[in-house]
Amino acid sequence: MVASTSCLPYFLSKSCEELCLNRLPNRRSQTRLISRSVMMDKNLDLIPRISHGSNSSPSVVSSRVRRRAFALTTGSLRTLLNSFLCFALLAVAGFSQEAYAQDDAAEESPAAPAASENPPAETEPPAESDGETAAEPNPETNQQNNQSVGLPRLEDLLTNFPTAEELMTKKPSDWLVLNKLENGKEVVLEVQPVAPRPDTLQKIETSIDEFPPFPRDATDKQKEQHVLKREQLFKMSIFLPDDKSEKEYFLDYRQVDRILYHEDKLLQWVTQYGNEGKFREAFDLLFKLKRLVPDWPGVEEQHDKLLQIEAQYNLDNGNPDSALALLMALYDRNRKFQGLSAEFGKTVNKLVDESLQQEQYRRARFYLGRLRAYFPDNPLNGTWESRLNNAAQDLIQKSLSQYGEGNYSGALESVNNAAEIWPEADRLNDTYRRIAERYQVLKVGVLRFADDAKNYPFETDAEVRIENLKNANLFEKQSAQEVALYSSPYLSNWVPTRLGKKLTFDLRAQFQSWEPYQPLNSFDIYDALQRRLEANSPDADERLRNYIERVDVKSPSRFEITFSKVPLRPEALLSFPVEHRVPNPNDESNQAINDLFMPPSRFELQSSTETTRTYVRSTSEPSEQTLYHVAAVEEIKYESLEKSIQGLVRGEISMLPSVRGELVSLLQDDGRFFVQRRSLPQSYVLQFNPNTEMLKNRELRRGLAYAIDRQEILQNIILQSDNPELGRVISAPFPSENQAYDPLSELRPYDLTLAYSLVEAAKANLKEKFGPLKLICVPDPRIRQAAEKMVQEWGRIGLEIELLDENAATDRKSGWDLVLREHRMAEPIVELWPYMTMSDVARAEDLVDLPSWLRQELVDLENAGDLRTATRSLHMLHNQLQANVEMIPLWEVNDYIVLRKTVTGFPLAPVYPYQGVEQWSSQAWFPTGF
Repeated sequence: MVASTSCLPYFLSKSCEELCLNRLPNRRSQTRLISRSVMMDKNLDLIPRISHGSNSSPSVVSSRVRRRAFALTTGSLRTLLNSFLCFALLAVAGFSQEAYAQDDAAEESPAAPAASENPPAETEPPAESDGETAAEPNPETNQQNNQSVGLPRLEDLLTNFPTAEELMTKKPSDWLVLNKLENGKEVVLEVQPVAPRPDTLQKIETSIDEFPPFPRDATDKQKEQHVLKREQLFKMSIFLPDDKSEKEYFLDYRQVDRILYHEDKLLQWVTQYGNEGKFREAFDLLFKLKRLVPDWPGVEEQHDKLLQIEAQYNLDNGNPDSALALLMALYDRNRKFQGLSAEFGKTVNKLVDESLQQEQYRRARFYLGRLRAYFPDNPLNGTWESRLNNAAQDLIQKSLSQYGEGNYSGALESVNNAAEIWPEADRLNDTYRRIAERYQVLKVGVLRFADDAKNYPFETDAEVRIENLKNANLFEKQSAQEVALYSSPYLSNWVPTRLGKKLTFDLRAQFQSWEPYQPLNSFDIYDALQRRLEANSPDADERLRNYIERVDVKSPSRFEITFSKVPLRPEALLSFPVEHRVPNPNDESNQAINDLFMPPSRFELQSSTETTRTYVRSTSEPSEQTLYHVAAVEEIKYESLEKSIQGLVRGEISMLPSVRGELVSLLQDDGRFFVQRRSLPQSYVLQFNPNTEMLKNRELRRGLAYAIDRQEILQNIILQSDNPELGRVISAPFPSENQAYDPLSELRPYDLTLAYSLVEAAKANLKEKFGPLKLICVPDPRIRQAAEKMVQEWGRIGLEIELLDENAATDRKSGWDLVLREHRMAEPIVELWPYMTMSDVARAEDLVDLPSWLRQELVDLENAGDLRTATRSLHMLHNQLQANVEMIPLWEVNDYIVLRKTVTGFPLAPVYPYQGVEQWSSQAWFPTGF
């Protein structure tokens, strides 16, 4: 009886303990209170689980006794009263629950003999029916448990919050904030990440609430099992963070107030970084967390908040563009974010205000358009629209006044400004059409101006472009495929007689109203020819003097030229500007000898700025016409071809004079533009300075030629495309489609080994004359890259060649050894001589520096009596130039003129970009985009 009485309080204390946890332990599990080694509070109820077959413990309750305890909890009032009565009596006798606490050493005690399998009475100590024995409690262990250390306080952990690096590198852990307060402070139990997560407590409560009741016809055993299953739901499975044995403990979830998860601790650092302006660290940590737990509660909200904080930070620190980009990203994520419309409006308001102060109206409209697209109901939309519309209306009224005064250029500038400020302004379309059709301006995007400073001693493509725009020649090329075709703005007819030894010319009697030409008479042309035939004149043309025998003026509108020998291409010989005679306004005697000679011009330079050049008609079109033409050409300079194409797409310009490479196909696919191929390709040739002794060695020149991988440079650097329609490798300085080009000529291959051998042979022959060389290049970014590539290849075969800076001082005869030239050769019969001598005109004295065989070939070409002989001579020159490497032809590149479809009247295959521009028309159009 004493034994039964002494064990009953222990049983009851454990039964009440398990009832508090709402779950009884499994049949063969061990149950103990908080261990000294792992628990921080002696009053926290944790139950570890160990495997079957482990050593018995005196605190373990047999399955029968558990069932008795279950019967006690499910309705046996008599047993309940007796048990509590016995518990009270034993408590009076001085027994306590701590006297029966499990000692850690007891886990290692040997198993006791098996107890009787008969079920014990309610007042008897629990007996083990499964071979488990009970040991008596250890008072010393009791005392040690009472002295265990308390749990850490929450405020202390928050004060010493782990760093982000520690959270990412160390093992993750959760903080269980308990209901129990210690000295009025919340305490925390740190455990390994709990499950389920997140909302662990809520999910446990939900599982308990959703647990189904037992059926009405259930037996007592079924009811017992049902209640046991339900009671198990109250327990949280936890693992201590530093427990190497990985023992599982159970804790009643009702003892936990809340859980601070490991992910929540990381989110706190994201917030901290954001508040400190460390956005890179914040987003790095946030994205790592999203990769680990993409659907964690609060992650997306924190992402949104972080975007808003960074946007405000950028706005406060003078970077509103970045702030707007972040707010747009926030809108795409969560357009209902609280306060987003106000933040968006404040940012756009600052950007629009800054843009208007800098007179960048398109930029201002872009930002306002963002606000209208994202938040159409924002009140700032109406405010800015009204302000911009009023400014546009003032300019529209000003343009109408200027138009009435005949100031068409000023009127167009004003209405253009109005369209730039607010394209949606009232009356703008009609006003713009009226003014822009009267005074048409063609805006052209260029990379270089003709008057840009340069030390390159030869003519550039920009100079040729403007020369054709400004000057009007007696004969001008209209197309150039196999042969060049000519026309004349001044002549109505020219007829050869006497088998081509005499030409009779008739001048035009009148011009159309849109033609900006000054009328010429026979005396103007006679004077121009005489200046070129005189040997001492600055305009002397030795070649023309050798051809022309006599010039006769038959009438003011007719003259004749008699040739000493029949020229194959007389139009090419006579392609020069003819100055017209005008009376000298300062000469009171009004004598013809004092008359002035005015150069013929289509367009004249009117104004220039750092980024623009404006050319206007030399003769304006009269008013009261039904159709007008281009009155001015405005060239706008861009940093690169890509930037100029961007300007074309945005509507800043309507024309690009030269586009090549991979960009051509992109523009051809765009229905807004005409893309016209120029009839003359751009040729690139490497020429040698005739005064450089080292380059007179043929082996060295051949070594230079073999070391150039021309195909690779053309495709990867110049064209950035392998389309053969865009460009090709050549073996002669004239176009491959021209009849002068020998199609049977073979291209020189790329052979670095042979090049090295040739250079070594040249070194042996030249000896002390062998040394470094200097290369100059046409001022073109991509061609300069190609030159750098060639210099690199030449270095591999032992040649030291320096690519001179664009600002290096050079002239046509000195300061360089090699030159990479660009040119367009339409008439090889006439143009090859001056090209080989690097002069503007053909002179016999310039042939001195050329090899004797080349001098003779050029003279024979000049004296050819028919086209067949000339073509055969050109083919021979082609092959001999290739064999003797007197030059190194590199590539020819087809470039294209791109025009907006509002431009009409241009030729289909022009030779020059501005060919016949006086006949072009530009429809009224202004960009409405950004």
